[in-house]
Amino acid sequence: MRKLTVEEQLSVLGGARWACKTCGYLSNDHIFYSTASDMAYAHKKKYKGHETVVRA
Repeated sequence: MRKLTVEEQLSVLGGARWACKTCGYLSNDHIFYSTASDMAYAHKKKYKGHETVVRA
């Protein structure tokens, strides 16, 4: 599998997004669900008490 260029990565439509129910933050699209999930977890860890959800 070849790596995507930066331009290709930035032009992703669809994919996965995560949102914070506490502060209302909505992420940009992520190519992989796992990346969105990792970022949502990092947000929860940084901001104690925040609740996040990941959507594919």
